[in-house]
Amino acid sequence: LYLQYNLLSDTFPNFNLSGLGSLIANNNYFSGNIPDFKKCTFLGTLHLHNNYFTGEFPNLDSLTRLINLSLRNNQLTGNIPDLNKLNRLNQIWLGKNNLVGNLPNLSGLTNLELLEFRDNKLSGRIPMLAPGATLIMDYNQFTFSDFLPFQPSVNYKYAPQKSFYPDTAFNIEVGSNFEIDLKIDSSNSGNVYHWIKDNQTWRTERINKLIFNPINSNDYGRYTVT
Repeated sequence: LYLQYNLLSDTFPNFNLSGLGSLIANNNYFSGNIPDFKKCTFLGTLHLHNNYFTGEFPNLDSLTRLINLSLRNNQLTGNIPDLNKLNRLNQIWLGKNNLVGNLPNLSGLTNLELLEFRDNKLSGRIPMLAPGATLIMDYNQFTFSDFLPFQPSVNYKYAPQKSFYPDTAFNIEVGSNFEIDLKIDSSNSGNVYHWIKDNQTWRTERINKLIFNPINSNDYGRYTVT
C-alpha cells in the first residue's frame, strides 16, 4: 500500500489487513499516535517518516516479519522500547524525533545492518550490535564512556553531539582558584578534551576538568569543549 508524497492528514487508521506486506506513507501530514498494526502480521516494510506523529514509540511486537522500519522526522517522545521480538529487522530509522533515555538491549536483532537515531536526546551505554552494523547517532548526548566496550566491527557516525553541560556564567575574582568540572567520564583514562576560548583553540587536557590555579584577568571569556 503506497500513500507517500500526498497531502494526506489526520490520524492514521489501524488497518486490519492481515496480508499487507508493505505500508509506505511517508511525506504526508499524518498526526496523532502511531497505531500498533497488530493485525498486519505479514508487514515487512513500514515507512511513516516525514509526518507529524506524536506520542510515545508504538508497540510493534506483533510485527515479527518486519524488516525495514522508518519513523524518522516525526515528533515521537519517550524511550525506545525493547525491539528484540522483531528479530528480522534489517534497518531502523528513528532520527529527528524527541526520543530520550538509554538505548534498549538489541542482542536479539542479529540481522540488523543499520540503526539510525541521530538528532534525538538519547544517552547512556551503546548496546552490543551485530558485526558490520552501521550506527548513526550524532546530535544526541553521548559521552566517551558510553562507547565502552568499544566495538571495532561496528561503523559509527557519532560526531558531533549535543551539549550536555548547560551554559553557565561564573563570577570569579582574579587570584582565586577555580575549576570547571564536566562531571562525565571520570573513570576513563586516555580521553582528550579540546578546550576552546572565545572561538579559538586554547588548551588540551586529559582530565574532565579545566583548572585555573589561580585565575587571572586573561582567563576571562566563553569556554566550550569538544
